[in-house]
Amino acid sequence: MRCGDPQFPAVQRESDREDRPVPRRDGRGRQPVDAIAQEAVKRDVLAAYFEECRTREVRGARVTVYARPGAC
Repeated sequence: MRCGDPQFPAVQRESDREDRPVPRRDGRGRQPVDAIAQEAVKRDVLAAYFEECRTREVRGARVTVYARPGAC
């Protein structure tokens, strides 16, 4: 499923409202990339509409700040 999938309109609406999403992810090497549909859609939306500004390790998780292109 991809970000244009009508099954996940809430993800698309949320991306329209957010200027700087900050998702939490597993620490490097801790878990494989999630194969569930919602995680795939989240990754697709972040890649399509945002750029990664910075990532920090916080208590074993990666916290990444994304922004609209050119807004980091």
